[in-house]
Amino acid sequence: MPPALSVVAATTHPPEYRLHKYWSRKPANVVRGRLEALLSAPGVVVDPCCGSGVVAREAALLGHTVHASDVNPVAVELSTLMVEPPEPDAFLAAVEPALAWLDAACARRWVVSPGDPRPARYAVHAVVVDCRGCGAEVVAVDAALSPVAKRCPRCAAPLRFNLEWLRETRVVGVAPAGGGDLIRDADVLAYHQRDGARGDASPPASLRAPFADNRRILAFHGMAAISLFTARNLALLAGVAERLGAIAAPDARRAGQLLLTASVAQCSRLIPYRNNMTSGGPAWSVPGFWVPPLHLETHPALHLRARLARFATGLRPLSRRRPRGPATVRRASAERALADLRARGVTADLVFLDPPYGESVPFIEFSGLWNAFLGELPAPDDDMSVSDRLPQGEAWARYEAALDRLVAAAAAALSPGGRVLLTFNNHDLRAWRALLAALHAHGLGCDEVSYQIPAVVSSKAAFHPDNSYVGDLWAVCAPRPAGWAPARDTAPAVAALVRCASSRGGAVPPKLARRTLAVAWLAHDLAADLVDGWDALLAAHLAPAAGGALRLRRAPDPDVPRVAAIAREVATQRVGADGCAWPELYQAVAARCVDLGLPDPGEVRALLADSVRFAGRRAVPR
Repeated sequence: MPPALSVVAATTHPPEYRLHKYWSRKPANVVRGRLEALLSAPGVVVDPCCGSGVVAREAALLGHTVHASDVNPVAVELSTLMVEPPEPDAFLAAVEPALAWLDAACARRWVVSPGDPRPARYAVHAVVVDCRGCGAEVVAVDAALSPVAKRCPRCAAPLRFNLEWLRETRVVGVAPAGGGDLIRDADVLAYHQRDGARGDASPPASLRAPFADNRRILAFHGMAAISLFTARNLALLAGVAERLGAIAAPDARRAGQLLLTASVAQCSRLIPYRNNMTSGGPAWSVPGFWVPPLHLETHPALHLRARLARFATGLRPLSRRRPRGPATVRRASAERALADLRARGVTADLVFLDPPYGESVPFIEFSGLWNAFLGELPAPDDDMSVSDRLPQGEAWARYEAALDRLVAAAAAALSPGGRVLLTFNNHDLRAWRALLAALHAHGLGCDEVSYQIPAVVSSKAAFHPDNSYVGDLWAVCAPRPAGWAPARDTAPAVAALVRCASSRGGAVPPKLARRTLAVAWLAHDLAADLVDGWDALLAAHLAPAAGGALRLRRAPDPDVPRVAAIAREVATQRVGADGCAWPELYQAVAARCVDLGLPDPGEVRALLADSVRFAGRRAVPR
């Protein structure tokens, strides 16, 4: 019998998990709920792709013995901090000399000008490039005045105001720390132009080491951490890195270095200058190393002091709630870590697998800036993610082989009765085929599937009604008996597809149709090679319709409940006269529709548009 589907809603990360940015951080409430449901007594939990350390900490808090590992140095440090936090007061005392040095250095250099000792909050830099048509020097602000955007004002040749073309930058404005208008006085700009270019003659080797060449994440050939900073800020950050690295206590040193890495992007050239900074503070939000044509160079001490306050807030619950179970974190590939545990006779009651979702995020490459300040630069080949630094065919072949080895090692590490808890999210057929092939090749079948909503819960992200996504799939997999083989009858997937479309009057968005197939394939243990037939299966049962939708080629099943009716019924029960929280309303609708093809928030909002008005995070009656 196929596993039942369920929905679990993520909650906002608590302060202890907001110390440092990291991708794909799992919501603590979902992790804890899964661990409590799957392990009734203290056992052994293995997390070979530990990332931000949420699973390691939550498992250790519940009293389990935890073995965590990752190939990414910043992930190892962050996960170790989660299970071995310093005492907050000891940490603050340990990092204060380094930050006091930075305060003093910035007090000398980050002033409005030698004649105006007020602190400067940031300087605005415009990228300067050489036109490859006529050789003219062009400043980004001048190109913006061209009749044709991003073309040379002299010869109209196309220009690229990116880091690869960058010859230098020109300071075009300075903002005082206390607020006020942007200063454009020529003497002030000249001071910051000179001082911004003044730095150390020889930065540390890790800051000069080239990143992997990957155009997709805007890492061009020869780019290094030093490419992303002015000489001034690079010298200041390198100076504080040296002092934080000299802290004697390992736990305080680790936290201090993570404090720095959590702040360096804000002090780099990666922060765009937009709308006179009236629409929010500086943030590194682009998934890659994009240096905007107009960008900021910001006061480093202001950022580190602000981040220090966040660290102090997060370290208190980390220190107060210490793990009950022993936890170890090491730097190693997932395959190597699992093999080493097996060689030592350690078996797992639960292996948590959160492998890279194909080409979603090349973690090591994205972490290059952070790892450079840690002095650790792992080889990109250590990451199993699909990366554009390689030809796509080769990259996907590497991913499939690595995922197969990972699942093989995970299956071999299980104790009798042990299970694998898997999370995954990808729309690419190649990723699903690789995952299913690996699971089935090593005798793992699916016992349970859950949807997590939303996909990412960040400290700033509001669960906005216009967002149109659903989150990760969580699956519980367990070894099957000898001789077991995946199913080849696609009838359950077809039935799920017909049910999904029927619940919407016969029409279904293409993404939802594919998501429905993916869940059915996973839940019914359908063979991986049949994934290649998804397009044909869709075409056999659904035809293109207006607005990009797909429509059933047969009449909708009248016995299938309608999503629209369910949404209206739930809204009537929950919204009332005073309204209710939108995330709670969406979760309630999704839970009722989970076997009808999970609706995304945008679909639910559209269905309720006539009766419900969405005001921020609340749903109120019209």
